[in-house]
Amino acid sequence: MSKRKTVIKSFSLDMSVAESLSKNARQLEVTESEYVSNALKHKLTVEALTQNIGGIALSNDIFQGILGQVNASGMEIAAYEIAKKNTPFEFELPGLDLTVSSIEWFINEVLQNYGWFRVEVVRKENDEEMKLFHKYGSKWSLFLASYITSMFETLLRQRPNVSMDERIVKLTLAKHRMGSEPTLT
Repeated sequence: MSKRKTVIKSFSLDMSVAESLSKNARQLEVTESEYVSNALKHKLTVEALTQNIGGIALSNDIFQGILGQVNASGMEIAAYEIAKKNTPFEFELPGLDLTVSSIEWFINEVLQNYGWFRVEVVRKENDEEMKLFHKYGSKWSLFLASYITSMFETLLRQRPNVSMDERIVKLTLAKHRMGSEPTLT
């Protein structure tokens, strides 16, 4: 196993920031260097995408009100087209490879951080399920399923196994084999 390359950098911090850094690192049982490295990694990837893509913050009530007025077919088509248009850029900006593993990372680290859903991975004997939990109802499930399908088709030219109900979207991937890329089922 190769050792990860690191560099030493020196920064000045406000006293209150330094104290918060020490406290948070202790609570998470990581070193301050690990904590800062993870925070910067997040800042340089997820937040960079957010700034470049843009967005509007809405309360849950307003968002659910909008979803209630939207035609389900229109929602499905819009999600597919949005992903088809944006996904190549969203993967190019942080330098992601066009692989199933990169899509899994993007779902976990970017879309989940946007607040679209909460991810739970269930590993079974023959496959792996990514369950995307949300509280916005069947139209949002339809949006998510269509968006994820479009991501896979746009990037990998493959259709994923996606199922959904009112508050959960499930993506099923064949179990990882040692040294190989996960596959679609």
